[in-house]
Amino acid sequence: MRLRASILSFLLACAQPALAQQETIPQPASTPTATVGRNLFAVSASYGKATQINASVDTDIAGAWLRWTHMTKGRFLGAQPAYGFEVAPFLVVDQNPRAHGIVGHFVYEQRWLPQRSFRPVLRAGVGMMYTERRVPVGETHYNFSLFAGMGVEAALGARTALSLEYRLHHLSNANTGNRNLGINAHTILIGVIRRY
Repeated sequence: MRLRASILSFLLACAQPALAQQETIPQPASTPTATVGRNLFAVSASYGKATQINASVDTDIAGAWLRWTHMTKGRFLGAQPAYGFEVAPFLVVDQNPRAHGIVGHFVYEQRWLPQRSFRPVLRAGVGMMYTERRVPVGETHYNFSLFAGMGVEAALGARTALSLEYRLHHLSNANTGNRNLGINAHTILIGVIRRY
């Protein structure tokens, strides 16, 4: 009996340093991951060739754009939907005389492969444009503005990307002027997007 107790005491005494050492082994610290939000802010420059419908009048349209969009959590047609608003506070219609103005759109997007380096995007918008001179010449200061476009984004990091987009942009006064000489413009936008 005493022998068994002595052997058990000896084994416990030998095991205690090993158990103590096992308890003090440092655990590797978990690496914090950056949280990337679902809001996007974009700054873009645009240039387009425009033609008046039913007229042989060509003009150029250029602008600087600011856009905010919010990506939803769901999926639609295999893509991540997003909605937002954009404004071009500096818009130039190179007609004679030249017109300067501002345009704003409510925007809807379909975004594919949001975690990849190259991300295709479909975008559409509807809004209003105001110019200090009448556009087209002799018509109205206000025009309805619609567009549909497609583009691609190239990631520069977890939060930043370059963007290239083509748009078919339509302007129309919806018969609120003497005539409705609509304008169609083929426009290219180049910009930078920041996710937060």
